[in-house]
Order: sequence, then C-alpha cells, then structure tokens
Amino acid sequence: MGLKGEEMEFKGDELGLKGEEMEFKGDELGLKGEEMEFKGDELGLKGEEMEFKGDELGLKGEEMEFDGDKLDLEGEEMEFDGDKLDLEGED
Repeated sequence: MGLKGEEMEFKGDELGLKGEEMEFKGDELGLKGEEMEFKGDELGLKGEEMEFKGDELGLKGEEMEFDGDKLDLEGEEMEFDGDKLDLEGED
C-alpha cells in the first residue's frame, strides 16, 4: 500500500475481512510508521493473544497488532512487531 505515516481503516470485505478488528502498525503492509486498522478475518486469527517480536516472521521491530482470523489461531489475539507483508508501493 506504500503509505507513509498516515492512518487507514479497512472495513468489511475490502481485504477479505469478515467483521473482526485488526490493527497493523509499522511496515506490515509496506507502511512506514503509520497505524492501520483492519476489521475482519484477514489474518485467520480467532481471539487468542500471541506476541511476535524481532525476525520471528520476517518482522523488523515495528509494532503490529492483529485481531481476527488469518493464521488459523482459533480465537487468539496476535501482536506482530515489524514488517510482514512488504506490500510497499501498492495501493
């Protein structure tokens, strides 16, 4: 998405989401220090809490919060720190 320090909100099926709330921070979608909110089942999460820091998922130290349903975590909340999808430059 190549955003640079702005806030974006996605709701509904914009990214294949299904109504849960997700927060992305850092370089997760090619963002540079801005906050994005995703709502729906985008990451396959289901409500439990997980924390990823460092290079666990190719992240780079920024803070990301995932709340939804993408990695088949069956009801858990996930927190990602860094840069995950590297969609930099896409809209």
